[in-house]
Amino acid sequence: MLRVTTLNLNGIRSAIRRGFIGWLRKSRPDIVCMQEIKAHQSDLDSAILMPDKLHGFFHCAEKKGYSGVGLYCRETPDRVTAGFGSPEFDPEGRLLRVDYGKISVISVYLPSGSSSEARQQAKQDALSELIEVERRIASEVEAAEEEAARIIESARRDLESRAGEVDASIARDLESLRLSIEGRCEESIRSIETNAHVELERYRGVEPEFLRRLARWLVERVAGVADGPTSP
Repeated sequence: MLRVTTLNLNGIRSAIRRGFIGWLRKSRPDIVCMQEIKAHQSDLDSAILMPDKLHGFFHCAEKKGYSGVGLYCRETPDRVTAGFGSPEFDPEGRLLRVDYGKISVISVYLPSGSSSEARQQAKQDALSELIEVERRIASEVEAAEEEAARIIESARRDLESRAGEVDASIARDLESLRLSIEGRCEESIRSIETNAHVELERYRGVEPEFLRRLARWLVERVAGVADGPTSP
């Protein structure tokens, strides 16, 4: 089971001073979504970037000591995406997304909207941007599933085609073997018939008893155990 935790840190450096790393070691989440990290990229040292063998990813605000989001991931994600794709909100560091196959986890920090009507409108606009991000994710998943289905179907057809080629090759080999065996059998039969004819011609007019011995000898000769009949 994937364990995802979300935290508003109100400053990642101050949170670390208050025991945040120890809490991470104790709780061992798979993914931690962090809001209000309030730090620039240059403020993020190795202790912040990779605590307790977690991989840290951050989207910092341009304004110093303001907003910013981050993600700690126990496993390296397939993809990391920062921002809505919005010139209004991306400079404020409000969204960070990681993908694991068809699973996407987003750390998002929306404007509060409490300070003024303008900021309330900004919050609504940010929500609309978030909905658009969710739509893009759904579209990407659908496209990925279609591509996976196409690849599987292509592989199935390729395997069927190769299986047909293998079957045809096996059939050709078996037919060649059959013809070879039949040819060798025919040669053996002709050889036996020729030898029998020669031997019978040599002993034409002899006594029937000798012919019976000759017949037994021919059988033994074919078997490779006879030295030759004795003339009467």
